[in-house]
Amino acid sequence: MNRSTIEKQIPNIEETSKAIYNREPPLGKGIGDYDAFIAPNPEEQLIRTIVDLPTEGQIGTLMSRLQAHQLRYIERVLSAWVSAAEKLLSPDNTRTAEKFIELANRWHEETDYLSSPSRITDNDTYLKIISMGESIIPFILRDLKERGGDWYRALRILSGTDQVPVEDRGDVPRMKESWLRWGRDRGYIK
Repeated sequence: MNRSTIEKQIPNIEETSKAIYNREPPLGKGIGDYDAFIAPNPEEQLIRTIVDLPTEGQIGTLMSRLQAHQLRYIERVLSAWVSAAEKLLSPDNTRTAEKFIELANRWHEETDYLSSPSRITDNDTYLKIISMGESIIPFILRDLKERGGDWYRALRILSGTDQVPVEDRGDVPRMKESWLRWGRDRGYIK
């Protein structure tokens, strides 16, 4: 079925409903009042006509505003990303990363064989890691993702929040995924 065949089968609404089609909007309607109006007889209220549709120029203006808004949003996101990347690549952050890796390696060596959560998280090296502050959250999340370990207490302390739902406490895979999701949502990890 080609286009002309389809067009012949579709009735011309204006032609077939002259009795109920309003060419003029009701009084008080004008540019910018994108209201629908219908014939006054309720039994003939079959067709609604939209009045004062935006012109091509008005649509172009609306699109320009939308694009400008989107560009401002993209600019803000990119600016935040660049700022975060600069922090990650700064010499101070490199030293922080080196210190974290050294302490995390030592902590894993000292505690990976332990089964007591309190002995694992009361370890002096673990406490030194926490004392490094909030800036090490991305490093902890990467280590949690790659090597695992009981980083949950450190993450709770440093972030000031607990991302593990009550029903998931004790379920290590779910606890891990909760924190990794939180880290991804905040741009700490990919």
